Amino acid sequence: MTNNKEIAILILAAGESIRMGEPKQLLPWKETTLLGNIINEAKLVLPLNINVVLGGNFDAIKNINELKEVNVIYNPNFQQGQGTSISIGINEILKINNSIKAVLILLCDQPLITSQYLKELIVAFTTNTKGIAATKYDNTPGVPAIFHKKYFQELTNLKKDKGAKHTIINNSSDIILVNSNGKEVDIDTKEDYRKLI
Repeated sequence: MTNNKEIAILILAAGESIRMGEPKQLLPWKETTLLGNIINEAKLVLPLNINVVLGGNFDAIKNINELKEVNVIYNPNFQQGQGTSISIGINEILKINNSIKAVLILLCDQPLITSQYLKELIVAFTTNTKGIAATKYDNTPGVPAIFHKKYFQELTNLKKDKGAKHTIINNSSDIILVNSNGKEVDIDTKEDYRKLI
């Protein structure tokens, strides 16, 4: 059974925010930004093992306060897709600590995800024999999701435009689903953002 100290958090924040027209990582949210918010929620759950992948708009984003206490990973191939961020992120996590037994993957653009929900996801994972604990969407499972180390190789081999959902769907018999009750909504456009603020 995996304990919390053996779980690393990987926050994906390398996108260019092309549809948004400005870095969505820096959009105001609560007392901080979208990226700062998810880092703060993650700190309430696993404060010592948080990793953030940056890429697009790196120079604009790199100095936000919340990044000072986490491990920042730069993805030079961010334009090739989310799969590259997952791959480089997991490889870097294992370089730092190869005893990690699971990785919780988060997105920076899901501002309704709370520390309480992340705790529920971790409890589901650590008290179950399934290798993946994923968030239940209407039609498919997705992230936030926790992956057992047996999936690390598959995740590091993701094709450029394939994200974590690809691994989740490929291993549907090894999943426990957790209902986030609408918290899974993400922000891609200014319209999405306006609906939530």
